[in-house]
Amino acid sequence: MARRLLILGGTVFLGRAVAHEALERGYEVTLFHRGQTNPGLFPEANHVHGDRDGGLTPLYGGRWDAIVDTSGFVPRIVRDSAQSLAGCADFYSFVSTLSVYGDDDWPANFDETTPLEPPPPDREDTRAYGPLKALCEEEVAEAFPERSNAIRSGVIVGPHDRTDRLHWWLTRLPMGGEALAPGEESRLLKTIDVRDLAAFILTTTETGATGPFNATGPQSSTQTVGEVIVACRTATEGTATLIWCDDDFISSHGGARMSNPPLWLTARSAIGLGTTNVDRAYAAGLNCRPLTETVHDTLEWMNLAGDDLPRSGTWTIEREREVLAAFRS
Repeated sequence: MARRLLILGGTVFLGRAVAHEALERGYEVTLFHRGQTNPGLFPEANHVHGDRDGGLTPLYGGRWDAIVDTSGFVPRIVRDSAQSLAGCADFYSFVSTLSVYGDDDWPANFDETTPLEPPPPDREDTRAYGPLKALCEEEVAEAFPERSNAIRSGVIVGPHDRTDRLHWWLTRLPMGGEALAPGEESRLLKTIDVRDLAAFILTTTETGATGPFNATGPQSSTQTVGEVIVACRTATEGTATLIWCDDDFISSHGGARMSNPPLWLTARSAIGLGTTNVDRAYAAGLNCRPLTETVHDTLEWMNLAGDDLPRSGTWTIEREREVLAAFRS
């Protein structure tokens, strides 16, 4: 008998990857979403439209083996979802983030016992992304005691990513010339393919693996920012020359973590993210494919998408030239 799965979300990036993997495994999949993004996706699934902020009524009376929550950010809304559906499912998997430990000051080799960032005064201040996710984890654990988990994801990359994490480099490096590279080439950077994360989420719902999991990869990795960028240059046969700009300069010119420029992490952030302890996740079934495969498949998806390629990044070639010019002077 096929497993019955409810995904809160399911049409964008990670939710999309979870839905695809579940259908590949033969699940009976229900997607709860507003019907605004990729509405024609997965016609073989059951689509239920509604807004989870006060609009869960269409789900009442349903029955699922597991729920995967890929779209929870506000504790109040996650509490309503978890409590309202506690009698409708056997297990609840909540997609959280490594940012529950803080945004920049992660210790080396931190694991799931590392203290979390204190909660913000305003529990709906979405600027406090990590602390709000930590509060969401608590709401799920209270509604589904001993039958839930929190998947603390790291830097997710791969096909259907709307950010510039790989998109920028796969587009920029074939243009040639001088390309601004962020920080230091040798800075550690763990990444995880969205498809590997989706597979791990489903595996934990199948085995009933509880508690939090730091989910990034690879397990024992010395992968660096430079290796990620060079993998993109190799895949595209790019000819751009990388000009590495230091943290102080990037910060003084409007730098933003992971986005301006893409893949920029301060030295402090990289120490923690690059050495994140993921032993617990790997023991529970996490596996990560080679970086080169992720880069190749992302490039293939981008080429197929063409002009319809979704992108939410703000870093542009014009901005890069401005910052490089300032760096040269």
